[in-house]
Amino acid sequence: MTISQVAMNRTYNRACAKCENAHFAQKSKSEVEKAEYASSYSKVERERGSCCRIIWVENIKTLSSGGLIYAADAGPHPIEDKVSGVFNVTFLRHSSIPRYINYIHYLPQLLEFSIRNAYYMISHDYDLLVTIDMPNMEGLIPYFLSVLKRRPIILKETHWYWPDSFRAKVAWAINMWLVNRATLIIVPGKRVYEYWRQVGISSGKIKIVPFYSSLLKTNPNMINLAQTLRGRFENKVIVAYFGRLLKKKGVEYLIRAFAKIESEFPFTALAIGGDGPERSNLQRLSASLGIREIEFFGALNPEDKPAFFVMSDIYVCPCINLRTPEEWGMVVTEAMSVGKPVVVTNATGNSLDLVEDGVNGYIVPEKDSDSLYKAIKSLVEDRNLRNNMGKASKKMVTRFDYDCGAQAMIQAIRIALRRNPHHKK
Repeated sequence: MTISQVAMNRTYNRACAKCENAHFAQKSKSEVEKAEYASSYSKVERERGSCCRIIWVENIKTLSSGGLIYAADAGPHPIEDKVSGVFNVTFLRHSSIPRYINYIHYLPQLLEFSIRNAYYMISHDYDLLVTIDMPNMEGLIPYFLSVLKRRPIILKETHWYWPDSFRAKVAWAINMWLVNRATLIIVPGKRVYEYWRQVGISSGKIKIVPFYSSLLKTNPNMINLAQTLRGRFENKVIVAYFGRLLKKKGVEYLIRAFAKIESEFPFTALAIGGDGPERSNLQRLSASLGIREIEFFGALNPEDKPAFFVMSDIYVCPCINLRTPEEWGMVVTEAMSVGKPVVVTNATGNSLDLVEDGVNGYIVPEKDSDSLYKAIKSLVEDRNLRNNMGKASKKMVTRFDYDCGAQAMIQAIRIALRRNPHHKK
């Protein structure tokens, strides 16, 4: 270990101690003093961050509600933006890929991306790697290089299931190697945490970091647009779904449940936002069930999405478990962020984290139209219940806001650096 490395280590440890002391001291101070300590805390973090160089491998594609959103197009996530304000972070992102999910279609681009990643990581020094799990192949080469260079690795793991297929079994072997080699595994919520604990990973190696967070912002224009949309439904009670129209999203069960709702409560309407291969089948199903008040909005522009959620009275996430379940369900946080009660199935990845049954919504069994019907009915017929649950949603989702996610990520980086600083042989 060189003198400069020893000095860096001592500086890092002193900064950690200052940061921890500032954090705990806040608990016994007034609100004004808390703000001063928070400012000092941020300053210490920035000082420490200046000597911590992080490489963060971004997912090539992010599947989002209603279509595909690409990291290069969307820009940094607010959590990433906040973390990069503390540490010296370099994001490795793919700039342009074809709009397909199958890896074969963009293998040349993936290869080019991997070679550029490898060149950058070999030619630059860094202290820590943040990367993604299988089957995201773009994270493999950075991971292998970091193992060879003995750098600490934070692995973002999102699975709470594993498909039963030959290809999945091969990927499982690779993923377990990644998990076992990682310094720290960060997961978005309880269900993923419990899954990896059952697999045999120790609790000390897993940390919950709410990085799957998407909160909507409203403004007067959005409110006006939402009111205009409500006018199209003559101010009926609007049950809404927003997302890709795929079989595993379970929209079929929502439509069947709503058919019973509409027959009892003619002052209701169903709004479906998003597009996908199941759209024509769902339209035929709604026609065969005689549903009158239903509208398929198709894919919405990102700037119009908040108005869709504000327009609605009840949000439903009817996901089912086919080959793979719904990994998380960011649309649930979006609905909650604008104060809506939510009904989700137990096949939704975030149900254990975001929904308290009977408080801000309901958790119902998957593939069960009758259970969906009963949950939606209780909200349709009771405006006070809808309002109270909506307020609870808005309060509860603050645990998954961008500040909480950023602080948890900063703590995860600190833990990984302490456990395995890059100069440690």
